[in-house]
Amino acid sequence: MIPDKLIDDLERIGVYVIDVFDDYVEVSAESNEHLEYYPPFQNDPYVSRELQDLMDDYDCYLEWYNAGIAHITLDY
Repeated sequence: MIPDKLIDDLERIGVYVIDVFDDYVEVSAESNEHLEYYPPFQNDPYVSRELQDLMDDYDCYLEWYNAGIAHITLDY
């Protein structure tokens, strides 16, 4: 189950939360300073240090669903 505090912290730093599921949070990468991915022009997606630190605090990892949507998944 996704903790409410994780969602609050994501929104606090400016990550737009699209939806919340049992084991991941779906977030928007469009118009977002924390995530950026433009395949095939960009091979390595950008994740801000602030977002990476937050994911580390909650033992989460990032999976790209497509260029505009990412899933922040709990690692358990």
